[in-house]
Amino acid sequence: MTTPLSHLGFLEIGSPDTAASARFYVEKFGMRIVEQQGEVYFLRCWGDHYRYSLVLSPAEDARLKTMGWRTSSAAALDEAVERVESVGR
Repeated sequence: MTTPLSHLGFLEIGSPDTAASARFYVEKFGMRIVEQQGEVYFLRCWGDHYRYSLVLSPAEDARLKTMGWRTSSAAALDEAVERVESVGR
């Protein structure tokens, strides 16, 4: 069995108070804010390979909004899309 997903790229978490959530991740997990666009914060950990690994955006309650995965190749991406589409919504 092949695995088309190579690793988790980023999470987007909704928060009713993104500034407080950003402070939490900075103080408790040692993350760094790399960009802020209004109430949206982009954070990363030391050693991350990409610009950010966590996005905090406004929401009425705390929730996982998006989970972004990376694939090892274009063919692996096509395989992942095919698997998702075969299951339907």
